[in-house]
Amino acid sequence: DFLARHVSHPVHPDPRDSLMLMRSHDEPHPIIGVLSMRIVNSVGLYPALGNAEQADYIRNHSAGRICLITGLSFSTQYARHYDLPQLLLTDALFHALSDDCSYAVYAPPEDAPRELEDVMRRSGFLPIPQELGRRTLMLTDMRSPVAVIQNIPTTLKAPFASPPAVLA
Repeated sequence: DFLARHVSHPVHPDPRDSLMLMRSHDEPHPIIGVLSMRIVNSVGLYPALGNAEQADYIRNHSAGRICLITGLSFSTQYARHYDLPQLLLTDALFHALSDDCSYAVYAPPEDAPRELEDVMRRSGFLPIPQELGRRTLMLTDMRSPVAVIQNIPTTLKAPFASPPAVLA
C-alpha cells in the first residue's frame, strides 16, 4: 500500500517475471523499490516483446541468455537521499551475470518515466532504432563489465579520510 502511494509509477509485472524488492530498515514502510525482470533466450524474445522486428534486432545483436528488465519503480520519498533506480538496476545486473546472461534489455511499460532511460544509459544501455516499433527498448552487452573502483583515502582529504570507519 505504501509503495502504491509513494512510487514513481506503478509496476505491473508479467506472471513470468521475478521481482526484486529493495527494503528499508524503517519498519512502517519497508519496501522502497521494485524491479521486475526475467531471463529469456532468443526463442523467448518475441513472446516477451510482442514485436517481431524488435525481437529480430535483439537476436541479431546479442547471444546467449538475456535479462529482460520489464519494470522499475521506487519510493519518491527515499529517492531524495539515494539513487534507488541505480541501486536496483546494479543489483539486477549482478544477479543476471550470475545467471550467465550475456545481454540485458530494458523493455519498460509505455507509462514508464523517461528519467529511467538516463539510469539505463549510465549503465551502458543503448536504445535500439525507433523505426522498429513504438515501444522504447534499450540493450546492453554484459560480456565485459567494467568496474569503477575509487581509492577512498586519495579521494577524501583530511580530516575526513583518516577515521577507521572510512578506511574499512
